Amino acid sequence: MMSTAPASEGIGPIASTLDVLSRILPARLLKPRVAIVCGSGLSTLASSLRDVVEVPYSSLEGFGKSTGMH
Repeated sequence: MMSTAPASEGIGPIASTLDVLSRILPARLLKPRVAIVCGSGLSTLASSLRDVVEVPYSSLEGFGKSTGMH
């Protein structure tokens, strides 16, 4: 039997992150096959990728404040 509850329901602290991502990401990217988290040393990698969506840590509850320099 398939559950009709939202994917983020009942999984504690991950729920708010999933809710934020579901609002930020375009519908076609809600089920990504690959995700890359780039630290400041890999920030140029994003320029070589397609369909890039940047999600600032500050928009995700419970994530630490970024200390990287831009």
